[in-house]
Amino acid sequence: GLPASLDLYSNQGANTAGGDLGGLPANLRSYNVQGSGLVATTTPYAPPATLTSFIHLSSVAVSQATLNDILVALDALGTSSRTARMDGANPAPTGAGLTAKANLISRGWSVVTK
Repeated sequence: GLPASLDLYSNQGANTAGGDLGGLPANLRSYNVQGSGLVATTTPYAPPATLTSFIHLSSVAVSQATLNDILVALDALGTSSRTARMDGANPAPTGAGLTAKANLISRGWSVVTK
C-alpha cells in the first residue's frame, strides 16, 4: 500500500498502480491519475476527510459502478469547495452517482464528469 504519511499521490504517464482506492492514506490531500495509468479498485472507495482534490483522467476508465461509488463516497464526506474530475475515458455517472454529483456541486465543489 501507499505510505501512511503520504499527502499527495500523482501517477502520470504509462504507469500502472495496483492496490485499492479503499486504502488511501488518512492524510491524503490530492489524488491525481492522468495518462494511461490504471489503478485497480477492489474495495469500496473510502476517501480521507483531508482530500481536497480527486482527479482520474486515465485512458483506462474506471467502471460506471466504481465512478458512482467514488462520487457517493466524496459526497458522504460532507465537505465543500473541493475538486473532483473524472471525465476522459470514464463513463458518465448514473443513479446515485448523479445525485452525489449534484450534492457536491451544491456545496461548492467543482465536479467534471461526462
